[in-house]
Amino acid sequence: MESVLPIIGGIVWKAGVTAIVLLLVSKVGERLGPFMASIVMAFPMNAGPGYFFLALTEEPQFMAAGALPSLAGTGAVFMFIPAYVHVASRWGGFVLPVLAGIASWSVGAWIIAQIDLTLTWAFILTGAGAVVAVIFSRQFDFHSAPKFARLPFHFMVGRAIVGGLIVATAATLANIVGPYIAGMAFAFPTTICATMWMMTRLFGATFAAATIQSARLTMINYITFCAVLYLSAEHLTSMQAWTVAIIAPMFTSAGLALFGHRARVRAAAKHQSDLTA
Repeated sequence: MESVLPIIGGIVWKAGVTAIVLLLVSKVGERLGPFMASIVMAFPMNAGPGYFFLALTEEPQFMAAGALPSLAGTGAVFMFIPAYVHVASRWGGFVLPVLAGIASWSVGAWIIAQIDLTLTWAFILTGAGAVVAVIFSRQFDFHSAPKFARLPFHFMVGRAIVGGLIVATAATLANIVGPYIAGMAFAFPTTICATMWMMTRLFGATFAAATIQSARLTMINYITFCAVLYLSAEHLTSMQAWTVAIIAPMFTSAGLALFGHRARVRAAAKHQSDLTA
């Protein structure tokens, strides 16, 4: 029993820290439209805290070995997106779309598991998944804010606790399950699922589907984190590698935010032009 207590304690405090991070992300996304919200959603809020916890105890080689399947797992996330979007667009709701998305993600994860991963293969798998997401995309309004944007506190707390527990459990048990399983666990779209649950309840299935489809582009945040972590872990300490990796997607996020702002301005101008025509 005593040997179990440190594990439980580790999960509890790590879940608490991660939950706070996700809570802040939820609050930031509360007032944003689909595309801008997806920038926050696609930031490595699963893998970021997860690898931070690993950096406290694990060697850089372990970090690199986990970052590779996390990167390749992006291809499975790209497969999750169109499955969720098409089911949500046809039947609405959250449960059926997320089950369809998870089933599609599982197929992608199985394909990844059959391959002896290298950095090249990780990018190939990610690119293949991105192609699938683009081919099966749908048309949405990506830049309009939701009709109402007051986020009930219990939605944010529930979302944060679920995401925090999953990330903290994966990080705590990583030295038992190994870097590959830990890396794929971090690649599971936990934040995406939690965000879809929250947005569907608040803003409707269409708004949620528009947000997740925006991730076709904004997933560059997560891809950047995993790639930089893998490459930097070969030359730096675990914590140094994590620090460099978590800073890198801040720059991609800034670029995406600028792109989203300009696209939103153009969309608003076009809408105004249509009204006066």
